[in-house]
Amino acid sequence: MKKIILLFVTALILSGCNTGDGTVSSENITPEGNYIFTGSNDNWEVLFEVNVVNKDQGENQVDENGTLTFIGGDEAPKMVDYKLKTDSGINSNEGTGVPIYDKVGSFAQGSCGNCVPMEADEEIELEIIWDGNTEKITLNSNE
Repeated sequence: MKKIILLFVTALILSGCNTGDGTVSSENITPEGNYIFTGSNDNWEVLFEVNVVNKDQGENQVDENGTLTFIGGDEAPKMVDYKLKTDSGINSNEGTGVPIYDKVGSFAQGSCGNCVPMEADEEIELEIIWDGNTEKITLNSNE
């Protein structure tokens, strides 16, 4: 069952890796670098990392990885759902059934080639849904 959930989440993540029209040009390639977005509220600390590697002929490789840490006073949930929204809407994605182990869960893990990554100065909104609760956290780059 865990493999099926992981496969589904990976497919959702990879489906968000496009420019809308399927093309990448030199004008919309984000500079190579490692961009770290963070945010928190009373219940969650969030770290979201985007690593961009430019390759030959204007192509790029984008790796994304997010970590949720439950810091609330109650017992941590066993699973959460999430919705990740960017200013541009290009890289928005969502996932369900993200397991939380020892108060930590991984979300939006994925890699895509020749896609448009998030900009370093982009504001990201993460919505976390669990046990009838919904919270939104704004993630900003530490750059």
